[in-house]
Amino acid sequence: MIFSICYLRQDRMKSRATYFLAFALIAVESNALHEFHYCLHSRGGLEVLYPELGDVGCTYIPECSFYRKRISKEWSSPKVRYQQAEKNKKYVLIMVDPDAPSRTNPIYRFWRHWVITDIRVSSKTIFCDNLFHQSGLAYRRPTPPSQTGYHRYQFLLFEQPTREAISFSPEEGSSLGSWNVEDFANRFHLGTPVAATQFLTKPSAERALEKLHC
Repeated sequence: MIFSICYLRQDRMKSRATYFLAFALIAVESNALHEFHYCLHSRGGLEVLYPELGDVGCTYIPECSFYRKRISKEWSSPKVRYQQAEKNKKYVLIMVDPDAPSRTNPIYRFWRHWVITDIRVSSKTIFCDNLFHQSGLAYRRPTPPSQTGYHRYQFLLFEQPTREAISFSPEEGSSLGSWNVEDFANRFHLGTPVAATQFLTKPSAERALEKLHC
């Protein structure tokens, strides 16, 4: 069962390694390239699908074909797939940047990019568009500031209690930065994520240090 997409392009850039989830997010590495070899923030089979790239979970967005520019300036929200979704449950999807404004000085952690609540799965068909929601926060593209290097963009999927109505506090509504994700999850009894993943990208004008081939 999925949350969206009727077609998947099998174009993978993934590194294969042992996955481990910690709701407390991973520490900042002195060299972000080390993260290419393992993914510490992935579990549950959550897939995030952008045009041409396919599933970007546990990948760097490459500079080739202007992919970094396109993900930050052109493409709309990705399709999100979770095959373990259950028809009679509701879900909450959150996308955040823990590296705002930079990984070395994340004083605005977490920056809120996308929140969808009241997600229901309408059928058991795997390859159909089944994403429905009633409220949340409109998608904001990944736009890491110039000269700040790689940013992690993290996706967290929670089960939403059936009778729980979710809304933002006035303080949350006034700013996207310095958002306390754990407090939000606790306030609405979301528990820990049932699935999570992330990708990394940097400002499109900055050259990658590693060689990525498309």
